[in-house]
Amino acid sequence: MRKYVRQAKIAELIQCNNISSQKQLVDLLKESGVVISQVTLSRDLAEMGVSKTRDAAGGQIYNLPLPPADNTDLQALKLLFRTVCVRVISADCLIVLHFLPGYAGIMKDYLLRIQLSGIAGAIADADQVWLLCFERKDAEAITSYLRADLLADKEA
Repeated sequence: MRKYVRQAKIAELIQCNNISSQKQLVDLLKESGVVISQVTLSRDLAEMGVSKTRDAAGGQIYNLPLPPADNTDLQALKLLFRTVCVRVISADCLIVLHFLPGYAGIMKDYLLRIQLSGIAGAIADADQVWLLCFERKDAEAITSYLRADLLADKEA
């Protein structure tokens, strides 16, 4: 089976199911007629940019990355950010963003997509995103931007 066909099936299964392990995904693929080794699956997941995030119940599930965004997508995500972001806290080089449960994964992807300068990395669970910045001044600038521009009328 061609890699792009296999990866399309993997994406379809991840979108339609709450998959928490590679074994579960291998079994679902097998039921769909796709036989794959765990090594190949691991490589496919890495190439596809699949990550694990926490669901609303606290379990970890696979998520697909957001597709490349156009300006309309980014505007919709910005509005969603304003709706689901509860609080922004900054301490030294770390920024912690609190969201309504279940939204942190997509908001982490959004924050990385808008390419804020100075972010070394990001981690998300069900309701928080942690942004690690290279320097304290980066964290201060990003926090100011998030509070002023993205949260506008909300108290950060």
